[in-house]
Amino acid sequence: MAEELSPLDRKIIQVAKKSFLEKGMIKTEMKQIAKEVGISRSSLYRHFPNTLSIAFHIMPEMLNELMTICDVKIDESRHLSGYELFATYMHMFVEKLCNNLEKVRFIKEFDTLYNLGEKEITPPENYSIWMDNTVGQHITYFKIGINDGSICQKLDETMSPLTFLFTALSMTEHIMLREENYLREHGAARQFVNNAVEFMLQGIRA
Repeated sequence: MAEELSPLDRKIIQVAKKSFLEKGMIKTEMKQIAKEVGISRSSLYRHFPNTLSIAFHIMPEMLNELMTICDVKIDESRHLSGYELFATYMHMFVEKLCNNLEKVRFIKEFDTLYNLGEKEITPPENYSIWMDNTVGQHITYFKIGINDGSICQKLDETMSPLTFLFTALSMTEHIMLREENYLREHGAARQFVNNAVEFMLQGIRA
């Protein structure tokens, strides 16, 4: 059975999410969260032992917000191929990442803290279930492309589109969070991310 969250749990998560996006996860302290929620630090620790344990409840929502492209509707009346739908989605995804760098920063900091050794923290059941069953527009469009022959048949219909997403996200984390440096040193930033996606798209077209 999925883990049930109390109203106080949900308030803690919402307060933490606001701080994670505004200040960054690494700069958010448990004492600050406790103060803003209006509880003692000892009470907070009874619900969540650290910021990472709170972030597990935010990460799926954050990824879903970034992966769902609803601000620009793809015109399906144009009878686009699956490849064209997937390519359009990927360019919109990159644009959305670049326009929501506070969420990209959160994901990077979450991954960093998770990989640095908080091994005693077990992800909540809801987190594992969501991560195991994520099927979004990217996978749907990719499958359409395989079925209509516009995308190479030999490609894995789940692993391949996820590779696109992870590559775009990783490049955005690496480049766009240091955009000023890249512009100063290389004369470009977002173009590197767009180019990487375009190169990958050329490689899957049937």
